[in-house]
Parts: sequence; structure tokens; C-alpha cells
Amino acid sequence: MKSKLRVLAMFLLLSITLVACNKPNNTDGTEMGSKTEVQEGAKDKKIVLYSNSFADEKITWLEEKSKEAGFNVEVVFIPGGDLLQRLLAEKNDPQADVVIGLDEGGFSKLQAENMFRKWDPEWKQEIDSDLIYGDGYYYPWSEQRIFYYFDGNQVDKADAPKSYEELATEENQGKYYIPDNLTSSTNQKIVFPILLQNLDENGELGVSEKGWELAKNYYKYGKTVEAENSLGALQKSMAMVKDGELKYSYYFSGGIIKAEKEFDINSVPINPEKGVFAMAEQVGIVDHGEDKDYTAAKGFAEWWGTPEVQEAWAKEFGTVPANNNARKAADPRVLELFDQTDRMDVDWELLNEHLDDWVEKFELEIMP
Repeated sequence: MKSKLRVLAMFLLLSITLVACNKPNNTDGTEMGSKTEVQEGAKDKKIVLYSNSFADEKITWLEEKSKEAGFNVEVVFIPGGDLLQRLLAEKNDPQADVVIGLDEGGFSKLQAENMFRKWDPEWKQEIDSDLIYGDGYYYPWSEQRIFYYFDGNQVDKADAPKSYEELATEENQGKYYIPDNLTSSTNQKIVFPILLQNLDENGELGVSEKGWELAKNYYKYGKTVEAENSLGALQKSMAMVKDGELKYSYYFSGGIIKAEKEFDINSVPINPEKGVFAMAEQVGIVDHGEDKDYTAAKGFAEWWGTPEVQEAWAKEFGTVPANNNARKAADPRVLELFDQTDRMDVDWELLNEHLDDWVEKFELEIMP
């Protein structure tokens, strides 16, 4: 039961809180959120939005902008894995019209229960095809990447490892940070690429012998870090990179810019041949059956993914839009890190299938 509960942490998304102050306009010069954007038949119809991405000032922003666009949206904030549980519990009597938040893993788990309606937004052509996973049932709107890095002021790129195989060696013993738990999404997504890059349908839990051996070496030679005072373990590990106590640590793209400034380091990502773990928050329309009028829900979901809205959101809250026509609004430093990394191809259904067992094996057999 312990590990079953921990698996829900897979779907805990990371909050990004960088703030900007620009107030954008549409490309035609009108204010973003103009009522001309609302689809006919959607105006004033109540839309219940479930999300783990919107809280506090984000809810205020979304309610104001959507109201300007002619939508009547009730935002229900449900944190972390609780959102997944709530939606599954309401499967036979859904209360939400639209879901925003959760990554590909969470949405694919929900769609396995046939919980979304198929739709075809105009802006899907503006998103890289390898980021679209939902077969028309849900679409990405913001992207996050998780990767190992080193301080370019202290380590020459030519001397740095280029893969987990080169990192997890006796030569690097005690020089790189490893998570001491797999209860957080970030920790899972820095460890699981070891397995995802070494899949074997005939191997133990779908992983090759080489993959499990690499996982053991990764933990054998790595170093755990404890939170200290006001610093969480990730922040503490970056401080240790700055001080030379560690050479390599990991971070998530949504928070690394703030951390870089705090600890005055130049993060250079390690980009394995098969890429780094990338995930994207999704938007989907909940299926209420054939008798439901989906005009308002589809209109709102369409509006949310437009480049104008996504550009405004990125400027206000520091996200990296999945929509390429809004990507310019992201922090240039984050975009630089994205240019230095590649997305790893993740089979989310396979990951959902094995996640619980992988966590259990790590906890019982591999982690110190």
C-alpha cells in the first residue's frame, strides 16, 4: 500500500513562479481576452475547470482573462496526485468539464478509462508532433525538462560525462547527487531514464539486465544530500556544486533559473544520446456522454491553447509554452537550456504499467 500511494506522486507537477509584468495584446492589436474570441454558443455557459496548476494569483488571472473572453469559468484547484484520484472517483458521474494540469502519464491513465472527448484544436499544428501524445484526446500546453548539469565555470564540457553510463562510475564516486527517495516527480524523472533507455520486454519488469546493473552502479557511486535550514535537497545540492563539494547535480527547468541566480553558477546540461526526461502539462475535455453540449468546454480549451493566451501566461508565470508561436515569451535562459537538451522518447503507457513495481524494486533492492 505504501508504494501504491507513492506512485501517485508521479503526477505531482512542479509549480513555476517566475513573474513578469508585461500585458500582451493580440496580433491584431486588441487586448488579449477579447470577447470576439469566444465561440458562438459558449458565452455565459458555466465551465467547471479542474486543475492542479492554478492556485492563488493564477486562479485570479485565469478567471479575469477568461471572463474578458466571454467564458464563465469556475476553477477548482486540486493539488498534486489528489486531482488524479478525484477524477477517477468521479468517472461515472463527472463534475469537471475541462482538466488542465497533470502530465502525459496522468492523462494517459485517465484516458485508459475513456474519460476524455476527442477534439481538434486549430493550434495543434503549432506544437511539435513529438510532444503530442494524446491521440486527439488531450494536448500539451507547457513543457518541463529534468536533467543533470555541471557548473561550466568549474568543469570543462569536454571532461564532463555525456551519459548515465559515464556518470555512474567509480571515478565519479561521491561527485554526483542522487535522490534518497522516489516520492517526488522530479526524483522519479531523473532516475527512470536509466530504465527507459534500457528496456527489454523479456527482462525483469521490462528492463534489461544492463539497465538494472546501471541502476545499481548509479546508486553505488552517487551521493545523497539532506535538506538544510531553508534549503531543500535540490537547492542544497546546487550550493554544493557551487562550493565544489559536488561536480554534478540535477534540476527541473522551471526552477533552475532562479536557483542559478541564487547560487551564482552557470548550469551546463548533460544531454544523453537518447535525451532527457521531458514532460508537458496537458489540457483535455471531460466526456459526459453523447447528450452533453460541449460547445463551451471546447471553446474554452481552444482559447486556452492559443498563442496569445499562452504567451501572456508565460510572461506572467514563467512557463515554456508548448505552442511554438508563443515560445518566444519564455525566459531566454530557459530556452537556451532547452536548445542544449533533447526530449527523450517516453512510452507513458509502459511507464504507467511498471511505475509502481520500479519504485518498489528501487526502494527494496537498490537504494541505500
